[in-house]
Amino acid sequence: IIGDSWASGGNLGTARERLGGSGTQTAALAFGGNVGTPPSPTASNTSEEYNGSSWTEGNNLNTARLAIKGAGTQTATVAFGGGYPISDNNLTEEYNGTSWSEQNDMSADRAGHTGFGIQTAAVATADYPAATTEEYDGTNWSSGGDLGTARYGMGAGGTLTAGVVFGGASPVTGKTEEYDGSSWTESGDLNQTRFGLAGSGTQTAAVAFGGAPGPSGKISTEKYDGTSWTTSSNLVSRRFYLAGCGTQPLSLAFGGFSAPAGNLNNTEEFTGGTTVENDPKTIDFD
Repeated sequence: IIGDSWASGGNLGTARERLGGSGTQTAALAFGGNVGTPPSPTASNTSEEYNGSSWTEGNNLNTARLAIKGAGTQTATVAFGGGYPISDNNLTEEYNGTSWSEQNDMSADRAGHTGFGIQTAAVATADYPAATTEEYDGTNWSSGGDLGTARYGMGAGGTLTAGVVFGGASPVTGKTEEYDGSSWTESGDLNQTRFGLAGSGTQTAAVAFGGAPGPSGKISTEKYDGTSWTTSSNLVSRRFYLAGCGTQPLSLAFGGFSAPAGNLNNTEEFTGGTTVENDPKTIDFD
């Protein structure tokens, strides 16, 4: 077995937490977030693109907001919800690789939600005490099945017809639920309860990393196989309210918050381990 590992990548241009993220490890997008410090949050409209080694600032969101979520690729992302931070909102914007454009609103205001999918088939769910789900078809939002357990601060991965959400709070939990495009089914819990974590991957191969409680955040990582979670290699830096994207073999973690450092700009790249088959006749037992 060649083990899993996290390694440092290029720093974001703007340190922030509760930001949105989408894309892959070598073509990621970071948008929005909080650039202020407690008790005075300040919503950001900044967008940055990652090429696998460094971040470059792009055109801004039309509306600055924190606790924003999104789905898609670096050149085709949909971002939804978030706070100003005066209030939660239902705004939707799409990114085409160059600029953001406003789209039709969600039916509900959300800022403790999570999301997954692609730009033309995305899912937004929850925002405690709500457990409602909405589905986006590239133009409009429509109602989906309610999440089994209302919560906020979850991680997520997958597609509209094969999604997964995990963790969250009210109270802090390790619950995992899978979505089939119409209803949610509970699956195996995370080994470590947490909220404010990030996720990546698919319904049958997801990764969960970071989170709270704890003022400095967590470094633990877990991998999901569609049924249960196993402990993996730790993040280099503790953090919560970070963003994540990518696949189980190649994930990206960026931004977040950790006391006493405050808002973070550092990026970490995850490489999933692989199993190597050995020929018994050639094994060296020395």
